[in-house]
Amino acid sequence: MNSQGSLIAAAGGHMVDLWRMLRFDVRNPHSLSKLRQLIAVRNRTGATTIVETGTYLGNTARRASFFFDKVYTIEVDQTLFEKAESFLKPRTNVECLFGDCAVVLPELMARPDVDKVVLFLDGHFSGGETGCGIVEEPAVALLASLAPYRSRIVGIVIDDFRTLTGTDGTPTKSAVFQALEQYFPEFTTNVHLDQILVEAA
Repeated sequence: MNSQGSLIAAAGGHMVDLWRMLRFDVRNPHSLSKLRQLIAVRNRTGATTIVETGTYLGNTARRASFFFDKVYTIEVDQTLFEKAESFLKPRTNVECLFGDCAVVLPELMARPDVDKVVLFLDGHFSGGETGCGIVEEPAVALLASLAPYRSRIVGIVIDDFRTLTGTDGTPTKSAVFQALEQYFPEFTTNVHLDQILVEAA
């Protein structure tokens, strides 16, 4: 995991990812590769807003703020939230929200001005100092709670596909796909670089 504002380390990680792709060695991509994926989803869908679950140190939210009109980021851990909020304060188009994404995300999506959204679902417990909400991996529950707002959602990126094993509080990969088919049937779904990419058709 990167330290705050560590662009050199992120660029190095991205170069490693490009080398791995040339060798068809696909694994968990570094943060700058994930950002490029989010930008690609934005370009394909016309998204103007990104909502991130799992702020951690705030690097993704800060980088995304240069490409999206509005960035909302949600963090469940008080210490991480305060650290990220301070780091992100200069970026006036970023709003930091404290709380469990299972509660905060539906409340945010109910705001009438939140539209043309790409959701970056990365709010799961990753060990160490990362935060943990009501459940360790809330992707399936979040998809159900987001269904009423799908007319305002143009894309969803679910991070860390490899961790969806059905153990240690995580759903299975098939459970996530079933939830997508149930709640977002008109969206296209693909898996690329350890992420599920869901986009409005």
